[in-house]
Parts: sequence; C-alpha cells; structure tokens
Amino acid sequence: MRTRVRKPSRSLRYGAALAVSGLALIVRLAMDPVWGQAKAYLTVFPAVLVATWFGGRGPGYLATILCVLGVDYFWAAPAMSFSHKSAADVLALLVFLGLGAFVCHLHASVQEQRERARTEKDLADKERRAREDLMAIVAHDLRTPLQTIRLAAHLLRRADAGLWPAKLGIIERAVNRMDHLIRDLLSADKLDAGELRMTPSSESAAQLVSDAIDSVAPIAQERGIELSQDIRTPHVRCDRERVLEVLGNLLTNAVKFTPEGGTIAVRVLPAEGGFARFEVADTGHGVSPEHLPHIFERRYTSERAGTGLGLFIASGIVRGHGGSIWATSEPGVGTTIFFTLPRAQAPAAVLTLGEEPRTSSPEAPSRSAPGRLNGA
Repeated sequence: MRTRVRKPSRSLRYGAALAVSGLALIVRLAMDPVWGQAKAYLTVFPAVLVATWFGGRGPGYLATILCVLGVDYFWAAPAMSFSHKSAADVLALLVFLGLGAFVCHLHASVQEQRERARTEKDLADKERRAREDLMAIVAHDLRTPLQTIRLAAHLLRRADAGLWPAKLGIIERAVNRMDHLIRDLLSADKLDAGELRMTPSSESAAQLVSDAIDSVAPIAQERGIELSQDIRTPHVRCDRERVLEVLGNLLTNAVKFTPEGGTIAVRVLPAEGGFARFEVADTGHGVSPEHLPHIFERRYTSERAGTGLGLFIASGIVRGHGGSIWATSEPGVGTTIFFTLPRAQAPAAVLTLGEEPRTSSPEAPSRSAPGRLNGA
C-alpha cells in the first residue's frame, strides 16, 4: 500500500521561502567582489525554484517578490535604493517577476494534476478492492448452499430412482445454472482487471468438444436437439478450463436459441497461420443485423433474462490466446460462431487477459467481429 507524504504546514512552507530567498541574496552579496553587478538574476532564481518545489504556488510567489526586491535594491543602479531606475532595469525586473510567477503557476498545476491522479487511483483501488471483496462473497457464500442443494438432489436420486426424477432434474439444472452465473461474474471481474491468467498446454480438440457437448447434452436431448461434431485438427494449445468455458457458453446459447427438433454442429478445422478454427453452428432463430455489431460488448443482450457476460468473457479468453472470434447469422436460419486457437505447435506461455493479443488469425476480420446474442 502506498504511503502518502504529509504536506508541510503553511508556516513551514512560507518560512522556508523567506529563508531560501534570504540565503540566496546573502550568497549573491558575498560574490560581489567576483561578479560585481552581473548575474544577479541567475544566482537568485534558484531560490524561487526551491521555494516553489517545497512550498507550492504561494511560497513561490513570495520568494519571487523577495528576490525582485533584493535585486532591485542591491544591484539595479543606483545601488542601495529603490528609486530612479532605468527603463532597462525596470524591464529586467518585470521579466524576472513574470518568469518567477510562470514557474510557480506551472509547478503548482503539475502538482495539482499529480494529486488529482493519485486521488483517482486511490478511488479506483478502493473500488477494485470492494469489487474483489464482493466477488469473494459471491464465490463462497453463494456457492456453499448451491453445493448443499446439489448434493441433496444427488442423494435423493440415488436413494429412490423413481422419486420425482423430473423434479430432481430441474433442481440440478437450476443449481448448475446458478453455478455457471457465478463463474461468469468472477471471470468478467478478473477480465476487467486484466487478472485472468491462463497457462496453455497441448490439448485434444476432440476431448474439449466432447466434454463441452456432454455438459449440455441432457438439456438438448429433452428438447429434441441433435448434437454433432466434426474434428479435423487433433490438438490445440490452450488453457483447458478457459476454453471449456468458451465452448460451454457458446453451446448453452445455441441450445437456448435453437427450437425443438433443431441441430447444433461443432466443427474444428485447420486454419492458416498455425491456427485451428472452431465453429459452433445452430439452426436457431438467428441474430438480427442491428444486434451483430454489439453482442461481444459487456452486458449487451436483447434477451429478457441473462447477464450479457458469456460472449464478453468468451471474446476475452479467445483474444487472450492470440485468437479471434466472430460470427455469421441469418434471422430464421441460424447462427455460426467462429473462433481460432493456436494449434499444438504454438509455444507455451502464460497469458494475461487485458494485454493486446500477440498474434491474430488471418481468417478473422480486423476487429472483433460479432457473434451471437448472449443470454448466459
């Protein structure tokens, strides 16, 4: 935690301005045998700088006035007097006075900007800590009862297979939904802070897709939605859990927006530049053109329910791997979301979301292209 330097008291700041101005004039008088009347302004001007640096605008102005009066009295002809000055001496005194005032004002403005920036950073740090505390509460205090409910439903199902199986399924799906929402909130918070770290390794594309499909298969079967996969790239380099989060969000959306009897296909194909291209295609309602440019934005959703975080998180995770994400959609026909990941030969690295991607896929548009509406 940064320690604030306490500002000196008003009396100390103005006293220091008086002292440093007097010291500068004394030193200049001591140098008279060597310099005579030359270099008077140059030798006392550091006093203005020191007084401004230590005390701020007011003490700097005081030091400027004291030095002008000292130079006028001791070195502007006639010496040891404040009267009968030549036009050149008066002009020189005014220039010194103006320069000193400008330096005081400039330094004070810079200090005020720095103080404002420190205050804004402190407020941002407090907000970040409050958000982290809230997320910790969400992660612990909400997940704990969810785990209890999940365990109770599982034990009931095992105790009597004929005891309200449909009701237990509803309970389990609701718990999974809440757990998914909590995970999205935590991921979005870390993504905003640039603290969502990933450790890529070589992963089987087929296993990733299979695990993601398994997570939505029960709901898809209930609605008569056919799930298929076509894997033509054996391995990709990624953080397994993060990519499963991406696929899970995309498949959950696909199931949600696909009517009964529809189809969802997941494909993994080779792409140029050492990438693999993932595709999640559905035969759902599609996304209208006016929504497509915005659907990867945080909390953007036209659905009545949902947080609008799923695609925002998916986009951040994909870009954190150096890939791209985009979509095509036709209302009434369906939506296909594409994203790219490095193939397995890409070097291992620890990536932090919030950094600019190091590479990009030639398959994708130059900007983050739109995907689909997110209700997750």
